[in-house]
Amino acid sequence: MIPATLARVMIASDDAFELTTMSASLRLHGINVVGEASNKVIAENTFRSLQPEVLIIDLMFASADAVGIITTLRKTNPSLGIVLMTACPDLRLLGVSEKNLPKGVQIVLKRSVADLSVLSFAILQSLDSSSMNSSARPLAIISGGSRGLGFATARGLAADGFDLALIAKDSERLTSAAQSIRAASDGTQINISTFTCDLEQPHLVREHIDSINQSLPTPQLLILAHGVMSEKMSKTLRTNDAEWRRVMAINLDSVFQLVNGIAPAMADARNGRVIIFSACLGRMSGPGNAGGLAPYRISKAGVNAFVRNLAHETGLGARGLLVDAVCPNHSQTDMGGPDAPRTAEEGAACALWLATREFNAGDTTGVLWEDNQIVEW
Repeated sequence: MIPATLARVMIASDDAFELTTMSASLRLHGINVVGEASNKVIAENTFRSLQPEVLIIDLMFASADAVGIITTLRKTNPSLGIVLMTACPDLRLLGVSEKNLPKGVQIVLKRSVADLSVLSFAILQSLDSSSMNSSARPLAIISGGSRGLGFATARGLAADGFDLALIAKDSERLTSAAQSIRAASDGTQINISTFTCDLEQPHLVREHIDSINQSLPTPQLLILAHGVMSEKMSKTLRTNDAEWRRVMAINLDSVFQLVNGIAPAMADARNGRVIIFSACLGRMSGPGNAGGLAPYRISKAGVNAFVRNLAHETGLGARGLLVDAVCPNHSQTDMGGPDAPRTAEEGAACALWLATREFNAGDTTGVLWEDNQIVEW
């Protein structure tokens, strides 16, 4: 546990006098106050830029929205210690139930704050409680997680110590996949959430993103393994609007929606990896790019461009978010068929490596990977 005097502390209060005097007093007693916030916007920006380990916040901060703020910030950083100050000895009088507060929140009465030993002890207790939160298994969200490459990836990540959130269209297959993963865990407790969603329907995708963000902590991994093949005769001049829209909605539009809806919190936490299953058929170079299967090829080319663009927008790993595409090659899935040269586990191996590899300054992200090697777009 971090000593109270070494912890990076941020204070949020609407009361300018309280904010100034508390910050000065804590600093005089050796507490490392790194930031102060007098409104919600400043609080969010300061938290994002300074990454404090402890937040001291007035319950009535931001028009009594402190509970919503600390809930959001704890999801961004599960190890955040939180000290909640209040003038009211019974939170129920303010319409606040302690069971609705994030775990480990330390509540301090304002009349006790003058005794800095009380506040210092609360900081220590919040750090102790937050260390228990941070010991939880990291979360991986996986689309297409009920079968094929997504299921093989989910099973591998469960073995590597991740909790899972699986997204797929078929609820029965999702339930079966979750049961299978738990059965293979040798008694290890794995939290598995399932979300049944037709990724062809944009409004349903957004609804499920809201549900995921509200019910789960910020994930460390977002792996998109869903996809459909276009019809065999779907050349550019023979493809109809319905087939084009079906493939694009599932293979490209939903990729944008899921990343756009889930990854911002990962970027704010400066600790996340987005891995998207693409295809060698979407490359602009190399073998097999001569045409045919137009909606599929073009959707995967769009995925490749999407990955490259997002990776550059987020600093190519310098800000803690890694973004990569994977070419799994022809694998034994419902799409690939039973005679494909690779098993689903072999097809998922590169994604698992990307999900767990050590990443250091100067390492590469924002590219297309095949068998743990970079290939040209």
